Amino acid sequence: MFNSISSIVQELQAVTKRPYLVGIDGRSGAGKSILSHRLHEQLTDAVVVHKDDFYRVMDEAVRATFSAEQGYYRYFDWQRLEQQVLLPLTAQQTARYQRYDWVKEELAETIEVSSTNIIIVEGVYSTRPELTHYYDLCIWVETSETERFRRQIARGENTSEWIQHWAAAEIFYVANFRPSRSAHMIVVGE
Repeated sequence: MFNSISSIVQELQAVTKRPYLVGIDGRSGAGKSILSHRLHEQLTDAVVVHKDDFYRVMDEAVRATFSAEQGYYRYFDWQRLEQQVLLPLTAQQTARYQRYDWVKEELAETIEVSSTNIIIVEGVYSTRPELTHYYDLCIWVETSETERFRRQIARGENTSEWIQHWAAAEIFYVANFRPSRSAHMIVVGE
């Protein structure tokens, strides 16, 4: 069940179905973005959609009050991902969505994604139960907690307190929905 990047590339190169939807999920700092970037580099017709583009617009003070369960349900606008990306693509239509601007904390320019590509949707919660059925391939990236925390701190984007608060929602997700069990492949991100 554990796969290497080269074996995933080989498998995707052999696929003729378009669009072909790949969901790459895993906890923060696991290596999802790195994996999707490497796949994008090696596959000429691959497009990456970042789940971070679907961060929900709201006041950060409100976000900080969320319990683990509330965080799982409300940090990201998974319904917008479904409506603007996954549904159109599965209907062989071009997807159009506004990405979240992390600096301005608002929705920004519209991005278009053609249904003639391999589409890689990467990010935590990307293969949540409500979305799994849209994907032709689900990949879970597994990395030790120590390494993930080290990577998150090295990014310098958040305090260790916020990282722990955020991690609680991910722990809720993993414990209650077990996304690694519904994955077709598991990749070690270390």
